[in-house]
Amino acid sequence: MRVKSLLILTLLSVSALHADDAALIDFIKNSVRKGPNVELKNVAIQSVKKPKELGGWEVVIVKLDFEIDKEMQSKYEMVFRHGDLMAFDILDMKRKQSIKGNYSPAVDMRFYRSDRIIAGDKSGKAKHKIIVFSDPLCPFCLDLVPDIITFAKTHPKDVSLYFYHFPIASIHPSSPTIIKAAAALELSGRENVVETLYGNDFDHKVTDEKEVLKNFNKLFHTSLTSKDINTPAVQEYVKKDLELASHLMIRGTPSVFIDGEKDHAHELFEKLKKEYKK
Repeated sequence: MRVKSLLILTLLSVSALHADDAALIDFIKNSVRKGPNVELKNVAIQSVKKPKELGGWEVVIVKLDFEIDKEMQSKYEMVFRHGDLMAFDILDMKRKQSIKGNYSPAVDMRFYRSDRIIAGDKSGKAKHKIIVFSDPLCPFCLDLVPDIITFAKTHPKDVSLYFYHFPIASIHPSSPTIIKAAAALELSGRENVVETLYGNDFDHKVTDEKEVLKNFNKLFHTSLTSKDINTPAVQEYVKKDLELASHLMIRGTPSVFIDGEKDHAHELFEKLKKEYKK
């Protein structure tokens, strides 16, 4: 995304500041390095949580609004606060990894779009709501997504499955083209697009759009052209998915949310499956 390429938050491991929100906002404003055509318009705290497992540290979600080449864009960041201390990240020494992936902004009604339900109860009134952000070339997604689709189809009265595309082009260059083609079919009313897509595998190294489309058309028995997958409607469809992913600070795939809670290690999904096996 352009915001990510133009802006870098100064990564101070731990910085001292007063614990009130105004001081935190002011500190973040002064920590943002901007490009020549970028203006930081506003910084606002979206939510504050105090998980028991962090021993007094708060998880603070901050929204940054930028004007880039006269176009407004938003970026969400997570910081950690404890009294007069603030950190941009906390590392789990046992797991040797950042804990940022354990937390997420709140999931609100904008994520429960009826046009993104691909399996289960299409009314969106199901007992359990599962949201998935995925890249069709992600090997972990290829293992997990079909399982979630099967689960939703097996329990159509109790589960609504919402699906959003999230291509990671830096790892899978073919993904953006595949996703635009899938979006074109979904907009045309084609059903089971995601199920078909995730039941197959593409060469993720192919970058030529025509070659990717050739493989896609062969799988779906279609004849989509570059013009078909680059319409304003398709671009807007994909853009909305990316905007929602940005709001939830999604960086990798698969990213799954069950009943509004982030399923960090897919433990919630496994628990849900066991619940229905009883």
